[in-house]
Amino acid sequence: MQAGSTIQGCRLVTSGAQAGGAAVSILANRAPGVTTSPSSSNRASFTMQGGSSIVDCDTQLTANGTLSGGGAIHAADADVSIQAGASVRSSDLAYRTSAGVLFDPTGTRQGGGGLFANNCKVDIAGTVDACNVVSSVNVGTGNFYAGGGGVFLYDYGCTTNRAVDCRATVSGTISNCSAIAGGGVFYWSEADGYDQGDDLWTGPN
Repeated sequence: MQAGSTIQGCRLVTSGAQAGGAAVSILANRAPGVTTSPSSSNRASFTMQGGSSIVDCDTQLTANGTLSGGGAIHAADADVSIQAGASVRSSDLAYRTSAGVLFDPTGTRQGGGGLFANNCKVDIAGTVDACNVVSSVNVGTGNFYAGGGGVFLYDYGCTTNRAVDCRATVSGTISNCSAIAGGGVFYWSEADGYDQGDDLWTGPN
């Protein structure tokens, strides 16, 4: 997105895995997922230049699915950059039935009101503000990873031996974001038994 450009007021209603991104969806030309090892030779990219914005873009998920979600932006196997002065604001990911009733997304790895990024290198120097994951109260007993009101980051084996960089750097501001589990940023790594690739660098803001 070039400086001064805006994507505003977009709505996406969808279901299942690998879904979401009312404003932007960036996927490399392969099926990303929990069993798909990242590759350095097949990557997509998305950059928001300073002064660009995504505002009030919401995704509604009508079914529970592993690795789903991203209210405004959904990315997989990509380099994602939100440069200084760029912003993602007032965007939500909501778990609702087609009739609009909230449901509990138990047993998932998903959720990012502003950004969902799977096997991605992410650099946030701009602003993610007032983005939320909306759901009913979690009452289930399954694995529950639905929490990244602003940003949800997930990688499956982004390690140096595969020459894939999935580091996430936040030097900008993530504020006023909420989720029913997790927080403003949720980061999950399955790289080599959880002992590599677990770097989330945050700046003074």
